[in-house]
Order: sequence, then structure tokens, then C-alpha cells
Amino acid sequence: MEYGQVGQVKVTILQDDLFLPNILERDQAVRFDTGDRWPSDGVANVGPLYVAQNTPEDIY
Repeated sequence: MEYGQVGQVKVTILQDDLFLPNILERDQAVRFDTGDRWPSDGVANVGPLYVAQNTPEDIY
């Protein structure tokens, strides 16, 4: 997504004993540039991901 657009949140988890790249979250957010202060992109207006009108939510 370009900066300022809404899209699905994707994260990478990096811990001492765990590396999980490109995990797709069940959220959507607006992507924004954090400038030189942070080495990653920022997100705003986080909310549930809307894929379809009739998709059940909170079922695992």
C-alpha cells in the first residue's frame, strides 16, 4: 500500500528465539511514514479487517 491508503496490517515478529516474517493480522489500518525517527512505517485508525459483508468474525 502507498502511504495514506488503508490496507491489511502485516507484521514481523523478531525475538531471541523466534522469527515470524510477514504475519497478516486481522486488522486494517492507514499506513503512514514515520520519517527519520523510526526505522519502520506507522499505522493509524486501526480497526477490524472487512473482507466481505457476510464473513463471520471472532471464530477460530
